[in-house]
Amino acid sequence: SKAFEKITGILPNAVHCTCNAHILSLVGETWRRNFTNVDRLVALFKSIFTYCSARKRRYKFLAEKTGTDDVPLPPVPVVTRWNSWFKTVIHHAKYVAFYKDFVDEELNIGDATNALTELKELLHDLAVVADVNFVAASALKLVELLTWFESSEIRIHQAYNRVTHLLAWEGTKQIVPPLTSTKRRSKTPLTNCVSITDPLVEVVLHSLDWTS
Repeated sequence: SKAFEKITGILPNAVHCTCNAHILSLVGETWRRNFTNVDRLVALFKSIFTYCSARKRRYKFLAEKTGTDDVPLPPVPVVTRWNSWFKTVIHHAKYVAFYKDFVDEELNIGDATNALTELKELLHDLAVVADVNFVAASALKLVELLTWFESSEIRIHQAYNRVTHLLAWEGTKQIVPPLTSTKRRSKTPLTNCVSITDPLVEVVLHSLDWTS
């Protein structure tokens, strides 16, 4: 990084350690950029509840009326907060059917804003709903891994083993043996995971062992 280049003159023995959590966060950004309709749906849900307490009350009232009072208000994602976008999509995937009823009710009372109209189109688009479900089902392991990297008790060999699973998303051109200790290995492929990890590649994520 540029900051590291500046301090090498003062600290010649300094070693630059790449932050794995930041790398995974960049990987997550590729998902958000590729699934534009899902990202738009998330943004619209955030906008229709912002500064609108009356709509929040109608949302809760409809949930109670339909017997689905366990439906919480949608979370508010923050782009700079890791995992918040994925967690929001996972939440939306659970309540798509209820969302359709709610948006229809809002439009029926004459509150036909541009955001609600566009949101209705997205919710009734089977391709968009399929993308929401795909992201929610496929990104769980990425969310769990990023949460794990935020821990204060990380071992380098464990980090290496877990990141190699991300390399399997590409189809794994070669099998990389897991590390069993903290012994240094030269030129590990950790920094390549952003460039090769593409959420549109057909992969089977649930078959991977993420516990090692």
